[in-house]
This record gives sequence, structure tokens and C-alpha cells, in this order.
Amino acid sequence: MKILRYIFGLLVVLGLLFADAVLGPTLFSRWFYLFMAAGLFSLLRLLFAGTNPDRALAFTAANTALTGFCVILAISAREPVYMDIALAWVLQSYLVTLLLGKYFEGEGIYD
Repeated sequence: MKILRYIFGLLVVLGLLFADAVLGPTLFSRWFYLFMAAGLFSLLRLLFAGTNPDRALAFTAANTALTGFCVILAISAREPVYMDIALAWVLQSYLVTLLLGKYFEGEGIYD
């Protein structure tokens, strides 16, 4: 089963590289496709993960991919408001990750 996941991931990455070669230099180019693939894999792991720590890790990875997408958008559009959104999202994601870790350990928020 693990081999099938690696093969599927390799096919997706090769498909994204092929799409990048066919489309040429677009607005987001390679970074957009890489963050999109990372977000997709993270969401799939979030849906199909077996344990709660795996889900927390997938949630954190999806937030990191979304933050990277916001940064690429800020750079390509030359709009600083997207960088502010990315910064706020990263801080919120960090706090949620800490709270999930404390919850999974069985501790309270204020312990």
C-alpha cells in the first residue's frame, strides 16, 4: 500500500511538471503548483489519517501550504495585504497546533 502512495505521488508531481512545461511561464509558475500539490496531499492525509497526531500534522502542513500560497500571491501581485494575511494565518496556525498538542496529551489549556 505504501508503494502505491509513492507511485501516485510521483505521478502527480510529474503531471504538475508536465503542466508547467506545457503552460510555460504563468502568473504563479512552479511554486503555485508545488504549494497546490502539498495542500492537496495534506488534505488527503487529514481526511484519511488513522490517528489524531497524524491529523494534527496534516492540518499544520495544509496551513503551511496555504501560507506559502499567500506569500507567492503577495510577491506576484505586489500587494502587501496578502503578506499580512499570510502572517496572521501563520500565527493562528501556530496557536492551533499548540492547543491541539496540549489536547492530545490530555492537559488543559491553562496547565
